[in-house]
Amino acid sequence: MIQHIFTRFAGLPFKLQNLQDSSFGAICGADLLAEVPELLRSGRLASIKKVWGERLYYIPADVIPLVWKELEPTEQVQQDEHRVTLHRAAKLGLAFDIFKTLAWIGRHGLKLTSKGTIHQRSLGKLNELLFLSDDDVNGLALRYPHQDAYRAPLAIVLDMIMSLGLINKERAGWSLNTESLTAWLGLTAQEMNAVLFRELLLRYAPDNVPIQHFVHRLILPDLEVGSWYNLPDLLLSMHEQGMMPEVLSQEQISWMESWLTALSGFGWMDMGTTIEDRVVFRWQTKPDLSLVNIAEEISSSKVEVSSAFQGMIFVQPDFELLVPPDVSFLLRWELEAFCENITVDTMSLYRLTRNSVALGAECGRSPEMILNLLQKCSSGVPDNVRLALEQWGREMGRTLLEEKLLLRCSDSQAADTISSITSLVGIIERIGPLDFIVSNDHEDKVRKALEEIRLSPPKRRTEGLDESEYPVLEPSQLAEGVTAFTQASNQQGWIFNGKDTHFYEPDTTILDFEALFPGLRDIPPMWVKEMRKYHDSTARKIVEQAIQWRAKIKLSIGGEIMLCIPEGIQGGEKWSLSGRLFRDTDDYKEGEGVVLSPDDWAELGLVLPEM
Repeated sequence: MIQHIFTRFAGLPFKLQNLQDSSFGAICGADLLAEVPELLRSGRLASIKKVWGERLYYIPADVIPLVWKELEPTEQVQQDEHRVTLHRAAKLGLAFDIFKTLAWIGRHGLKLTSKGTIHQRSLGKLNELLFLSDDDVNGLALRYPHQDAYRAPLAIVLDMIMSLGLINKERAGWSLNTESLTAWLGLTAQEMNAVLFRELLLRYAPDNVPIQHFVHRLILPDLEVGSWYNLPDLLLSMHEQGMMPEVLSQEQISWMESWLTALSGFGWMDMGTTIEDRVVFRWQTKPDLSLVNIAEEISSSKVEVSSAFQGMIFVQPDFELLVPPDVSFLLRWELEAFCENITVDTMSLYRLTRNSVALGAECGRSPEMILNLLQKCSSGVPDNVRLALEQWGREMGRTLLEEKLLLRCSDSQAADTISSITSLVGIIERIGPLDFIVSNDHEDKVRKALEEIRLSPPKRRTEGLDESEYPVLEPSQLAEGVTAFTQASNQQGWIFNGKDTHFYEPDTTILDFEALFPGLRDIPPMWVKEMRKYHDSTARKIVEQAIQWRAKIKLSIGGEIMLCIPEGIQGGEKWSLSGRLFRDTDDYKEGEGVVLSPDDWAELGLVLPEM
């Protein structure tokens, strides 16, 4: 039954009434309804409840690949690559766009205007960072707040950052959530891709059944990485499996092609055309959803601290650093702190300069720390680079400007009283007859002491956020790998193009037989237990009850037991039913459309499914 429910609804939410109306062959609405409790117990269905109590049911995202496997998708023919013209190659990827954005926020902060939007100057800088372009994603027709202010590529990156909990949102601006950031950068690129693709499936595909089937079909393992496949052939095979109507609307086809275009912009897919001008695609890198599904079941998959700075960089004598693709994002985070980023590509290029090292020192990375990191994570540091870092270390940090609080008194009596407080010795420093220096770290203690002698100063006014500090991430803070990012879509995100199950409260209620078939206690048991000849008026009541429950009836016609799904009743005292008639073994056939009166059968009985 789960296959039929999936074919009919994909992963979209539905009411039980919708399910009752989805009979196929001799499988009636009551048969489908009776399966719901067990599907809920097994986790193959889930339930949510709206505020006013209405229940909706849906197939969870992690179950969908399993159902597809049971359906055995039609094998696709690989296209000859010599007959394909490449039109759009996979870009560096959404994970890198997110990384560069996070590094920029770490360096510069992200203050907001009074309208709650990012300042125009910051928007320009962030837009310049991204590989993702408007052409890649405009066809998805995404909806999000402030669409007049944010271009779609940046809106997507910010949406992912919010939904993954990587930032703290405040009225004046956004700051990095160091704990979540450490966990995110501790993931491998493959794990990031799996988490991001799962987010896209959950929130970016419209609530349209054919489109939902399409986006999940693409990720199935039979579509191999590096092989070209024909889009029209894929859609035809899905129609033959009952997943698509025979004719799709132009809007649906356009969105499906736009989805492939977006996957290219996200770094996963190439697009092209054949000699016959048919759209083809191939996975360049394929997100592995089993990484996120397994992680939800295995809670012990912690990230090893020793592998947090995995990968080896290559330090050149000209102060350039070559960064291969296997270098971890945690190590790249450090490079962003004290290097100039020249290019980001399969092999990224960074450069050490005196100015970049000075900026690194401002971020808490001294030249000595930088040298230690490079020696630990590279194939070797050339002598001239080592000597330069040592020289810069001797030159930097010999002077320091510190921010201190100035405590100013209006008269010498107040100043002398404060100077005599023994608990403040070593915490405040008198620098004149009326003035003291107070360390920022001890402001609260000084305030408390001054309150006790009734000399408390007024509260200081602060505006906006503190200046951003590029955080030092501690690998010891790493959370349990992808497990931290595999819960249901976070409501902090702002793009919701598809199903809205995350807005409602999960519901664990499993309805019993009487709740599914209201009035069951009120009917005579013999209607269900045995077939017999009934008076026409009683027979009509049985048929009416079957129609109400979308159930079947058994009829004895010409000495043969037949099944019938009644669909309507016509007439008054002389009445007839219309419906579909089946032999006992015709479960999946369409049945014969009939109109029958009580004179056409010898015996009748009501058929209820077993639970």
